Amino acid sequence: QAEDGIRDVLLSLVGSEMCIRDSPKSMLGEAQRQWLIDTAGSSDATWQVIVSSTPLVIPVGPPEARDGWASGGAATGYSRELQGIIDDLRAAGVVNVIWLSADVHFATFFRHQIDEGYEIFEAIAGPLNAKVFPVPEFDDYLTSERLFMHPERGDMTSFDAALKWFNFGLVEIDASGQAVVRYVDATGRDLWDVTLPVRKRPRAPAVRCSVGPRVLRRAVQPPPAAARIISPQIQAA
Repeated sequence: QAEDGIRDVLLSLVGSEMCIRDSPKSMLGEAQRQWLIDTAGSSDATWQVIVSSTPLVIPVGPPEARDGWASGGAATGYSRELQGIIDDLRAAGVVNVIWLSADVHFATFFRHQIDEGYEIFEAIAGPLNAKVFPVPEFDDYLTSERLFMHPERGDMTSFDAALKWFNFGLVEIDASGQAVVRYVDATGRDLWDVTLPVRKRPRAPAVRCSVGPRVLRRAVQPPPAAARIISPQIQAA
């Protein structure tokens, strides 16, 4: 518990279960998906950090057998399932969502503007000690904006030369609730950062309903208000 009602971070790790022969096939499986929605929806943590082994909008795997969320225009992938998960999170009033994903060999950061009133963020970092394979293409089914990419090419002639390409990411949240996502290369040099101010969870307004001589109050869930982001790279809404 921090000042002004700012609380801690809820970290949810979701594992791929796409090998399960569900019908229809599923990335998470119904039990894990419901657990994620229930856990995030009932939490009072300020930030919801969801860890996924595959990126949300960058296609991975061959077109005939995509093994990530994005399809890249192919008939495979799990984009519809992801859209359903995001819709459920929004319906549960879950805000301040950062997805940490992987399975690509470069660093990038996305702002996914689901619609005018709701957005999520995705951070991918790495590698720390492997070949880099930057991929500029990404799917746009989440109305995505790429804010950062490193490196933009993959030419490495030696380990020493590769140190400027190797990288890791940090998510730092201060007592006011602001989250800063920062990328650092293997030499310790700061590459890029973005500040995400905390967004208050929407509260249900009271609606007065008369029942005989008594007056009851009923909660009505409003749509989330538009997020405001403050950084050198993003203009406030």
